[in-house]
Amino acid sequence: TKKPDLNDPVLRAKLAKGMGHNYYGEPAWPNDLLYIFPVVILGTIACN
Repeated sequence: TKKPDLNDPVLRAKLAKGMGHNYYGEPAWPNDLLYIFPVVILGTIACN
């Protein structure tokens, strides 16, 4: 098994997102919630 390449920008983006922080070091979750929640809610309503 090869170790994950931490120089891979895609992997780093995934790790940064997973930890809830973007590249600027500020918490990313408020923005993520603002963008994702309306989509999820509208999607749920539309499916019902």
